Order: sequence, then structure tokens, then C-alpha cells
Amino acid sequence: MIWLITSPQFPATESNHNPALTEIQIIESAFGAGLQTLLLRKPGWSAHAYAQWLEQLPARYHNRVMTATHPSLVETYGLKGLHLSEDARARIAPYEIRKLRDAGRCISASIHNGTTDTSAYDAVLLGPVFDSISKPGHNARQFDTIPPNALALGGVHAGNITEVKERGFCGAAVLGAVWQHPDPVQAVALLTEMLNLWQAPIPLLNNTHP
Repeated sequence: MIWLITSPQFPATESNHNPALTEIQIIESAFGAGLQTLLLRKPGWSAHAYAQWLEQLPARYHNRVMTATHPSLVETYGLKGLHLSEDARARIAPYEIRKLRDAGRCISASIHNGTTDTSAYDAVLLGPVFDSISKPGHNARQFDTIPPNALALGGVHAGNITEVKERGFCGAAVLGAVWQHPDPVQAVALLTEMLNLWQAPIPLLNNTHP
């Protein structure tokens, strides 16, 4: 599975070839291309700001959105589920998470150690797997253990998505490869390529004998 994470800022550069395209329009194009999960993560935003953002996104896509930090929005907007950072896990009452799980919502979390117990989550984001595109200085780490529900985070793009699958991740979360591309239209095309590459089977080694 491939997740797209929203950008903290958009457009990312002044070289944007099509500044008339909004973040919402690009996300709609990504959904149209087959994206099944968007992680709405805007650090520092209030629940009200998140709600205003969701009001702009057509309601037919709300069930594909995981929201960070604000559990009340999940039920209000019929979202896919809630994503928990380490800070959010310390602040959000366990009963709120149980209520969402009992309602059939997904719960995901960010982790930075492959040996972390992830059984309480439907998915976890583990990284950085490659050098981060969106956060200079966040360099790749070696993960000897990869939980079965882990999505690769950090530096994922079309050129290494097959390697992500080969390493044993169940998916990948994409951020910089889309939002820091100078041409948003081309960025969606690259995301579509990643979606297709993820669906493709891993090539088998040629075991022919001499």
C-alpha cells in the first residue's frame, strides 16, 4: 500500500510550474489515480484548521483520510482513522482510541525502532529508510527488524519503491517526492508510477543452470 502525506507547506518552491493548482486539487488527482490513503498531517494546526481543510475536500474522499492528532474529526467527517505521533500517544486518552477502534476505524502510529511492539496498530510508519527528501539532515537508518505492518518512511520515490517491497515493508509513505517536485502535475504522475510499481510482482531471480 502507498500512503501520501500532506505537505506542511505548499507550494514547496517558487519554481512551481503551475501555482494555480491547489493542494486539494493535487490530492484529488492522486485519489483519481488510485491512492487509497492520505495522511492529513499539519504540525501545529488546530482541530478547527484541520476541519476547514477537510471542508474543502469532497466528502466522497473522506473515508480515505487518516488524520493526525485530532480524534474528534474522525467521527465528525467519517474519516478512515487516526494517526498518532509519539507526542499524541502521550496526550490522547486511551478510551478515545478504543472508541475509534470499536467503531472500525484504523489506528496508525509513527515509530523509529523496528523492535517496537506494533500489535496495537493497523499500520506504523518506520523511518527514515532512505535519506529524507523533505527534511535535510534526516539520513537513512538501518533497520534489521521490520514489523509486518510497517510502511517505509523517508526518501521514498519511484526509483526505490521496489527496494522497499523487497526489504519486507507492507507499504510506503510518500511526502517529499510529491510536494517538493517543481511540477505538481508531474509529481502526481510519479505517484501514479509508484502505485503501479507497488502492485507489480517482485521479479524472480533467473535460476537457470549452466
